[in-house]
Amino acid sequence: MFKYLRQSVGLFTHVFITAVCLCGAGGVAMALTPAVLTDAELRQEPISLHSLSDGVVSYFDADRRFRVEPVERFIQLKMTPAQPQDEQTPEPPPGEVRFEERPYSLLELVDGQRLIGRWAGTQDDQTMLWHHPVLGELPVSLERVHAMWVSQEDHAADGGAASATDTVSLVNGDRVAGFVVRVTPSVVEVQPEGMPKPVALPIKQVRALRLANPSEPRVDLPMVWLSDGSGVLANSIEVASDQLTLRLVPTTGQASVVLPLDAVDKIDLASEQGYLVDLADLPMRVVAGGDVFGMPVTPQYHGKTVDMHAPTTVAFTLPEGASRVAANARIAVSDSAASQAHAWADFYVIVRINGREQSRLHLHAQQPSASFNVPLEAGELTIELDPAANGPVMDRLRLADAVVLVRRGSPAEPDQR
Repeated sequence: MFKYLRQSVGLFTHVFITAVCLCGAGGVAMALTPAVLTDAELRQEPISLHSLSDGVVSYFDADRRFRVEPVERFIQLKMTPAQPQDEQTPEPPPGEVRFEERPYSLLELVDGQRLIGRWAGTQDDQTMLWHHPVLGELPVSLERVHAMWVSQEDHAADGGAASATDTVSLVNGDRVAGFVVRVTPSVVEVQPEGMPKPVALPIKQVRALRLANPSEPRVDLPMVWLSDGSGVLANSIEVASDQLTLRLVPTTGQASVVLPLDAVDKIDLASEQGYLVDLADLPMRVVAGGDVFGMPVTPQYHGKTVDMHAPTTVAFTLPEGASRVAANARIAVSDSAASQAHAWADFYVIVRINGREQSRLHLHAQQPSASFNVPLEAGELTIELDPAANGPVMDRLRLADAVVLVRRGSPAEPDQR
């Protein structure tokens, strides 16, 4: 009883203080940030974010009503651009690589953190230094490292298979498996399997580094995802006046950082109900179809969206603890072909869990978009595109905002793809 009384008093105090801040001296209101709140049922609510602190989030809802809610109600807070991009995104030319190439390296830790940046040498033979463009130079123990890729292209090309031994991939295509003994500013020293002495591999020749450190369960802390693709754990977060203040976990070696909200993509809130994983980060394979009129049309990732063309069926290996999946499905068209595509496109999107149908959507000219939100269980998620009228002509699907809810206590499973 006293717990709920304290919560009620806290919320009332927050509402009162917020009202004073909104009115402000001279009647100048604080800035609001467009965002989306997602709850444990994967229901999304577009909002205008005012602030987040002391376990509560204050915002204006779609009906312009000011609300103050406990943060524990929600799974994720995602920032949205002030002027959203046109949904009719032009498709890349045939053969173009569908991931966004950037001139940076990528470091993944065993607790699921991801750091964009550059190798900056070593602090000692068991601690590497990593330079992040915003967070600065960070010391990272080798015991905390899951993998490092010199470029995002290397990351995409890496098979991502887990191994019982450390593996160093070289630029010439060779791989050295064994045990990483130490790192220096110029070499990675590896004890290869079956060899009596370690070998020194020049850093300049290293393309990727995978260490056999076991993945850890996702901790009950907020994970802040930055616009550059980095994801960092924070002991506390606070949003006010278009800024995010976060107190980082000891891994990054800094006490606190203040970032503009336009540098933040989303925040996985420390909910006891679980956390979200992008469907595009899960392993995907084609189990049927994949060609149209004799021409191969392979399902592909485009950023965090998944593009497919009927007829095809793809399967996703679900992470341990997966309990629900949701996505927005729409006919994928370019500006130049919009009217033609909507006139011809007509297909079904069939969602199955371990072979059992859970949802069936019918997309066509009168209904170019729809969504699904279904419970999950351990095993495999399959999505089938089945042509309806007009055959597979222009039957192109784009899955956006596709996420999987994972229960707390499940392994972080970094780099599953």
